[in-house]
Amino acid sequence: MFHAAGYYPRFRERRKEAIERGLRSTRRLLEQLRRMGPARIVFTSSAATIRRVPGRPATEADAEPWPPAEWRPLYATVKLAMEHEVLEACRGGLPAVVVNPSLCVGEYDARPFSGRAVLAFARPGIPVYVRHTFNAVYTGDVAIGHLRAAERGRLGERYLLVGRNVTLREFATLVARAADVCPPRWRVPYGLVWAAAVSTEAAAWLARTEPLLPRGAVHSLRMGQLLDGTKALRELALPQTPLEEAIRRALAWFKLLPSGIRYR
Repeated sequence: MFHAAGYYPRFRERRKEAIERGLRSTRRLLEQLRRMGPARIVFTSSAATIRRVPGRPATEADAEPWPPAEWRPLYATVKLAMEHEVLEACRGGLPAVVVNPSLCVGEYDARPFSGRAVLAFARPGIPVYVRHTFNAVYTGDVAIGHLRAAERGRLGERYLLVGRNVTLREFATLVARAADVCPPRWRVPYGLVWAAAVSTEAAAWLARTEPLLPRGAVHSLRMGQLLDGTKALRELALPQTPLEEAIRRALAWFKLLPSGIRYR
């Protein structure tokens, strides 16, 4: 059984309430699973639950403890709480495996973030970028990783389903080239980006919508994160589709969508 439709906290939710909501939904799920008695559960978490490690790519062994030792963005905190609940249940006998995808790039992923990131750099008119490092993986590889975690993943283990470590400028350039537009040329200081995030959050609060650039995202941008997927490569034989191909497939899919979503 796969649980890939986890709770995604929204900007307007209070931190404590969002964590409690995530825990309630996970506990209800675990209670139902105990009654059903499936042979194995694959729980989709996020690479956001892995700590940044200075000087090297982080692995599953670098997972953040619960509760976290320092402030984390709301999304990462909620995912960490839910993941901790599943692993605790696994120690009690629940047959669960946790998978932690990084930024997914590819078809069928228009929202809430990774698809928007591809669209942003595929459209002309964005001349700037910020200094940031992250990991991106093809959505199809993540799907295969789920299947193989169900087949051969070790119970009670995390598996990072990751691909290529890149800078934001490299990623933006790859997208721009695939979309035949000019890539961003100028780096923006974090102070200016933070001010923009405060403004977009205020506008979103008044409009009762999600902000284009929340402050939590800026915090993550500033920290950056490199990831090591050796464990999933070794134990799950996780495919490694080139990021260029993942971007090409994402853009081809966006062209099929209504004009309000596609990039041209």
